[in-house]
Amino acid sequence: MKLCISFSVILLISVCNPANAGSRPVSRKDSPAGFILHSETEPEFIWGLIPNPNYKAPSGRTGRFLDTSSSVGKQDLVKQNNNSDDDLVKENDDGKGSLHKATKYNARYPLTPPSLRFKFGVIADLDKKSLSGGGQEFKAYLKEGFIKVAQNLEKPEESEIDVEWKPESEIQIIKTGFNYGGRGLELSTLNVFNGKIYSCGDKTGIVFELLVNDTSIDVTPVPWAILADGNSSSGKGFKCEWATVKDESLWIGGHGTSGGHKYLKIVSPSGQVEHVDWTQNYAKLAAAVKISSPGYLTNEAAAWSETLKKWVFAPRKISKEAFKEETDERSGSNTVLIADEDFNEIQMIKVGELIPTHGFSSIKFIPGTEDKIMVGIKSVEAENETESYIMAFDLKGNVLLNETLFASDKYEGVEFF
Repeated sequence: MKLCISFSVILLISVCNPANAGSRPVSRKDSPAGFILHSETEPEFIWGLIPNPNYKAPSGRTGRFLDTSSSVGKQDLVKQNNNSDDDLVKENDDGKGSLHKATKYNARYPLTPPSLRFKFGVIADLDKKSLSGGGQEFKAYLKEGFIKVAQNLEKPEESEIDVEWKPESEIQIIKTGFNYGGRGLELSTLNVFNGKIYSCGDKTGIVFELLVNDTSIDVTPVPWAILADGNSSSGKGFKCEWATVKDESLWIGGHGTSGGHKYLKIVSPSGQVEHVDWTQNYAKLAAAVKISSPGYLTNEAAAWSETLKKWVFAPRKISKEAFKEETDERSGSNTVLIADEDFNEIQMIKVGELIPTHGFSSIKFIPGTEDKIMVGIKSVEAENETESYIMAFDLKGNVLLNETLFASDKYEGVEFF
């Protein structure tokens, strides 16, 4: 007589709760469906499955599911039937069993940080080298590229900035005959204002609207406003060095070192100019870095943040001594000053390594970063040689892009298009 033993197993499909990602039901195809077993099924056929009242078949029966977050291998599953349910089931606050492990959920999604990509440009101040065309006209360059930003909000210091320049063959050329005393088109600022692109020459005080031609490398500079030095009673052009947009006006400033350079020009969208004495504000900036006469602070890079309601100044030169040409070219700065609207509270931070011949000539907030990340241009004028570098940093002083050489000419203004 042969003894035949059979086991009757009733299988009922139960759908996993997707919230319990750390556990999945047992099935031959390892599918999302689970199986319900009769309670009288012998332990050795349970293979480490544990009861969970949260999983129910349509009939209302509860199921047994494998905890796949365990490190136990398949060959050891049979051994799990010796463990008690209490050892494997963690109690929720409501007293119900759960298969969740006591680990923090990783909410990172997507796995790669979001990134922004912007077209930007830098404008050249060629000084005496701007003279061209047999002395009849003057030239400047507009160099364009793209900045990619992968901002890390949890760890801002780990944000990533990449710069890609257009080919040298696509550098745009600006030409004009306007000049003052044989100097012209030495452009120091670059701003998008009222939907147009503007740049100011630091020898003529002329603010040009730049008409960019998409089908040509030639840019047409159209005179838009002429800024007189000081309170406007001078016949000399204003030496514009920095510019920013505030209160729907274009604010243009000078070095802030002496005389007419301490005035600010506020230009409306229609081209009306207001002349404001900024002597006290420049004095507060100098005091913040403990500079007093005959020492000086040379300002060429500044920006207003409408989001933060803050001014950011990055002095190009800081010197405790009176101006001397031979020492001035080695007075570069890595200091950034963050001030409230009235310059009553000023915070100082250091950005990157101090290289005496390198100083900021332009800064801009990178769009889409909540005015937390800036791009800066650093210029070098030493021993009759010029160089231009680009870098990026946040307002805590973290360098996100190290100074990177991009031109042997001197570029100053930077702007996003």
